[in-house]
Amino acid sequence: MGGTEGNVLAHTVIGTAGHIDHGKTQLVHALTGVDTDRTRQEKERGITIELGFAHFGQTTTIIDVPGHERFVKTMVAGVSTIDVALLVIAADDGVMPQTREHLDVLQILGIERGVIALNKVDLVDDEWLQLVEEDVRGVLQGTQLENSPILRVSALHGTGVDTLAQSLRETLAAVQERDARSRPFRLPVDRAFSIHGFGNVATGTTLSGQARRGDELEQLPQGRRLRIRGLQRHGEDVDLVEAGDRAAINLAGEDAEQIERGDVLIQPGSLQATSMLDVDLRLLESAPKHLEQRTRVRIHIGTIEVLGRVVLLRDTTLEPGQQTMAQIRLEKPVVAAFGDRFVVRRYSPAVTIGGGTVLDPSPDKHREGEGSVALLLDELTGESMTTAVIAWVRHRGRRAPSLQDTGAAFASDGDSLEADAASSLTAFDHHGVRHLVTTELWEADQSLIVDTLTRYHRATPQEAGMARVSLMRELGFGPSEPLFEALLGRLEADGITAREGAAVRLSTHEISLSPEDEVLAERIEQELQKGGLAKPPSAEDLASSTGAEVGQVSSLLRAMGRLGRLVFLDETLFVSVSQMAYAREGLEKHLATADQISVSDFRQSLDTNRRYALALLNLFDAEGLTVKDDAGRRSLAPRMSLPLSREKTP
Repeated sequence: MGGTEGNVLAHTVIGTAGHIDHGKTQLVHALTGVDTDRTRQEKERGITIELGFAHFGQTTTIIDVPGHERFVKTMVAGVSTIDVALLVIAADDGVMPQTREHLDVLQILGIERGVIALNKVDLVDDEWLQLVEEDVRGVLQGTQLENSPILRVSALHGTGVDTLAQSLRETLAAVQERDARSRPFRLPVDRAFSIHGFGNVATGTTLSGQARRGDELEQLPQGRRLRIRGLQRHGEDVDLVEAGDRAAINLAGEDAEQIERGDVLIQPGSLQATSMLDVDLRLLESAPKHLEQRTRVRIHIGTIEVLGRVVLLRDTTLEPGQQTMAQIRLEKPVVAAFGDRFVVRRYSPAVTIGGGTVLDPSPDKHREGEGSVALLLDELTGESMTTAVIAWVRHRGRRAPSLQDTGAAFASDGDSLEADAASSLTAFDHHGVRHLVTTELWEADQSLIVDTLTRYHRATPQEAGMARVSLMRELGFGPSEPLFEALLGRLEADGITAREGAAVRLSTHEISLSPEDEVLAERIEQELQKGGLAKPPSAEDLASSTGAEVGQVSSLLRAMGRLGRLVFLDETLFVSVSQMAYAREGLEKHLATADQISVSDFRQSLDTNRRYALALLNLFDAEGLTVKDDAGRRSLAPRMSLPLSREKTP
């Protein structure tokens, strides 16, 4: 399937709508010369069951949808991506149930442009035709199609078909080109089939982005990777399809034959499947009854129908004609993004009752009547996507969504979203992943960290810093939230804080002892000197001899170590500075006349126990003063030359 990229004219899509047997398929044939009823069953029964497709001019496709009430879900799949509606009403029947339901669907999906074809005018007289036309005007009043032209036609005899074609062209000319070429590729599949000699083909309307022959696509919600073997646009082989195009994609890859209507083909990683949607929901005035909490309904979004339950966030019920914020919990995953339209139909009997707009495609699970969430969702209903992105990031607070997840939620390029909201959002990297947070929260949390450390230093001046884990918990950060590490990194880079092992401190902080602690420190130094290396005291011993709490003594010992007033040999053993100097001098003197020294000899020379002797030697090894052989004996490290200390323990 070779070809060229073709012309640059914007491609548009017309979708039919209307009651069964009102002549939609016959009218499409009159406009295009194409019989869109392809299957034997359709031809035998004389009704449309599946979606049909026909070319109207060089850049427009007509999607012919079924009119029978049993196939409304197929109709919704067909019109979910159209630009212009062709509402067909038979003059002899007038407005019928599926006329109204299809019109409701067009309203819910936000189809703003259309042409009304009053078909089969050859079967009625002028007086009846006038009455039907007035009735149609009344039905259209208050809808987005109320000002659409109503044209009298006969698909069978060709009466008015040329006028209808011209009206459709004029309506199409007013369609604005989809401003979505720079966004990631996205195509909801409305038909999938296999062609002998070519393989598997999926068709649909490209909602956004571009795809080229040879590109890799992702099939959602399954997550499969597929490759584009060939492309057609408007029945012609091309190398590229883009936003607005009706595309047929020849797919290659493992399990490519498993693609079906309702799946979505995307640029890999640009969208995500979801089983919950936060939505702006409206119940039609024509709905037969109010909607209760957790009502099971049919959700039509894109080209798929799924079952789900509605959780109302403001009230316990939703009355016909009213609007509310809600969460829809789906029974199987769909692909959705901010701004996507959806249709709601009753579970049984299956009749259209409402619909709305997706506000958050990846929400937390909400409780019934959670009004605070509804207020937050109100912030997502503005006209500006940038405003919605800022609100969406704000709702997630310290969880700081990744740039990729943000892009997926809005079916947009993350870098573009970040650039557009740069004045209100701050981006940071964490383990190679870029995250977003509001600048307001970023600055507030920086100040909170500084304020917390200031209070901590004031309360515990003897501590080098606050443990990172304690600081994280104090501020209420979760263990998996990257924002905490990013904030500390920024503060450290700015010279405001510094790392102190597993602790954090203000860069201006210097360890000091309170007058009370200074008195206790002097007592501890006296006790250390009294015990000497022969009977070195533990923290518990010092607490007992000084009358202080063990915790207080342990904390003070660490502070004294940081101040250089004693030396920790390991986590629990410590000696005074003079005792450390005495041990070092004794070791160096011994090794000045002997090649090696054992732990036992060193213990005896210091008149201490084996535990302290071994801890001292391990410390000297770590300092590079000595090296240990396989037998545990020490010798001076090569090229090691340290001055001997003259300090001795009294």
